[in-house]
Amino acid sequence: MAEMGKWSHAQTQQAFQGKIFRHNYGMTLLELIIVISVISFMLAFSFPALGSLRQMLLLRSGARGIASLMRSARIEALNSGDLVRVTFDRTNNRVLLRRGSEPTRIHYLPTGVRIVGTNFPANRLHFFSSGTPDRGGTVTLSSQDRYLYCIITPVTARVRISETPPQ
Repeated sequence: MAEMGKWSHAQTQQAFQGKIFRHNYGMTLLELIIVISVISFMLAFSFPALGSLRQMLLLRSGARGIASLMRSARIEALNSGDLVRVTFDRTNNRVLLRRGSEPTRIHYLPTGVRIVGTNFPANRLHFFSSGTPDRGGTVTLSSQDRYLYCIITPVTARVRISETPPQ
C-alpha cells in the first residue's frame, strides 16, 4: 500500500469508508459499567483521606494567617512608631491586631480550627516601636486530633510554624 501522503483520491475514500481500515469506535455497555464501578470504588476509598487532608489544609491556613498577622503587627509597629497589640481571642476563634483602641485587622480562623492556647499573658502579644515583641511565645492551634504551633522568637520576632511543640 502507498504511503499516507501519496494515496490517490480513490484510495483515501476507500480508507475512510472502512474498506481498508476497520475501526470500531465506541464502547460497549459492559465496558462503561466496569469503568464507572472502578471509579466509584476509588472514590469511596479516598473520601476519608480527603476529609483528613482538608482538615490539615484548613489548620495550615489558620496557622499561616496568624503568622502573617504577627508579621504585619511588627511591620506596622516599625512604620508607625506606636505600640501594636495582637490579641488572641479564643472564645470567638479570631486574632485582632490593634494600634490604639480600635482593631485595625481581624483574622477569623477557618471552621473547625481553634486556638487551644497561648503562653502570652492575657493572650496578648505587644510589638514595640522598634519592631521587637515584648516576649517570645507560642500559639497552639488544633483541628480534630492535629496540632500546629505558631512560634515567635523574643528578640528577632521571627515567626515560624511547626508541627512539634517548642522545647
